[in-house]
Amino acid sequence: MTVKKPGPLAGCWSVGGLLVSMVAVAVGLSLLEDLGDPWETIAYGLLGVGGLSAAGFAVWRESRKEAVERYRAAIEEAKLDPRERVRMRAEKVRAAFDQAGHLMEELQRDIDAQQAVRDALLAQSEEQERLLEINAQHAEKIRQILLGATEKDASRAKRRDLILFGLGVAVSIPIGVLINLLVP
Repeated sequence: MTVKKPGPLAGCWSVGGLLVSMVAVAVGLSLLEDLGDPWETIAYGLLGVGGLSAAGFAVWRESRKEAVERYRAAIEEAKLDPRERVRMRAEKVRAAFDQAGHLMEELQRDIDAQQAVRDALLAQSEEQERLLEINAQHAEKIRQILLGATEKDASRAKRRDLILFGLGVAVSIPIGVLINLLVP
């Protein structure tokens, strides 16, 4: 394995470096605004450049530190025996497969749990449908009973009305005849 030594500007333009540089330039420009004295302008300009340089140096130093650490880790790995490297990589692959196996078991448990919930919901749905069918049968029986009772009541009421009409006619005619005979 070939390990490339990092260059002097490796990782210099990171996000942090750009942010610090932008802040330093903004401070320098805000200080240059509305200055009448040329020496003051030069002093503030040097202050802005110095801040920018310090920020750039800090970013460069941090990036160099990270690059050197990566370089040293790569050198240490390169110093290992090839068989040891293969063994370490095989161990990493085995660990990845073990983790994948555990994840598959968890996934299977989740699927089984969802299947059990689905089966319970289907059983509950079938029970509800059975109860609805029973309720529909009871409702039909109640309707037939009420309808039959209503028809019987209607025919009874007609019969009673006819009887009362007949009695009224039977009583009123003799009373009318009697009144006509008694009153001159």
